[in-house]
Amino acid sequence: MIRIVETKRYLTYIFKMKDLGEVDIILGIKVKKHNSGYALNQSYYIEKMLDKFKHLNINEAKTPFDSNMKLNDYCDKVVA
Repeated sequence: MIRIVETKRYLTYIFKMKDLGEVDIILGIKVKKHNSGYALNQSYYIEKMLDKFKHLNINEAKTPFDSNMKLNDYCDKVVA
């Protein structure tokens, strides 16, 4: 705990910042604390972006793709 306080103090000295407590969302990544650690989830950011583009009236486009085409392990050749 002492290391965390020291780190926060140092970062506040170097950068203009304030401590907002425990993180909820950072850089579009939702952070949830569990007993065994932390879980990171980007669905929040993805949903935000999808919503943003929906409001810009951007429509989805179909991309032609042959679903029977298989790629090899090295992805340098197409295997029929």
